[in-house]
Amino acid sequence: MSLDDLTTVLIPTSPIPAHPSTEMIEKCVDSVRRYFPSAQMYIMADGVRPQIENRRAQYAEYVHNLFDRCTDGRFGQCEVRAFPDFSQQAIMARRTLEGVERPLVLFVEHDVTLRAEPALNFNAIASIIMRGHANMVRLYHWEKIWHEHTHLMCGEIEHNGVKFVKTTQYSQWPNMGSLDYYRRILNNYFQPSQRNMIETVMYGPVCGAPWESHKIVIYAPENMDTFVHMNGRVDERTGKRDPGDW
Repeated sequence: MSLDDLTTVLIPTSPIPAHPSTEMIEKCVDSVRRYFPSAQMYIMADGVRPQIENRRAQYAEYVHNLFDRCTDGRFGQCEVRAFPDFSQQAIMARRTLEGVERPLVLFVEHDVTLRAEPALNFNAIASIIMRGHANMVRLYHWEKIWHEHTHLMCGEIEHNGVKFVKTTQYSQWPNMGSLDYYRRILNNYFQPSQRNMIETVMYGPVCGAPWESHKIVIYAPENMDTFVHMNGRVDERTGKRDPGDW
């Protein structure tokens, strides 16, 4: 079975200053499709949070554009799940994963791109999860482990010739996790109607537990900086950041 057949891709999106343009999420999708050309992808379009009600009209146009990109095949095998009300990641992920059977989940936020060079070894990433040695593999945003994070690291392991770092630091930056693990954390740590970013709830329980409780690892090639954050919440014209609800 190919990685595409094993993987469901989740991309959450919400109102940002650049909308109704789809340029940013197109870069995100293209970077994912480089590695997963035919995996089932769901774009989870959140509702409008109260702090940025002024963006409702441009966001509605953006979501309409997303449906067009899926209809015309621009995003490949992709479906937009539009949430009429402000729901946040936990609710959107829980509902989108209902009925999903593929054992792996790749989660990438809409203002992130996966690096093309050096190529990410998703075969090794998927294998360490499928063999039960890890529940989630995180991608990292620094070349080496940041000094302020070292106390959350629990040693290194090697799998299929690739190095991984065991960690009790939870992050919702790009990651691949098992479907079972995603369902476990969403069922055990969130109420069905609980409106939260996943990371804000999970950081404490993971940090405070033995590594074996969650078995999260960081993909650790020689240069661990494996994705680019485009920082969609910052308005390029003013330099100001949109208010959030974390």
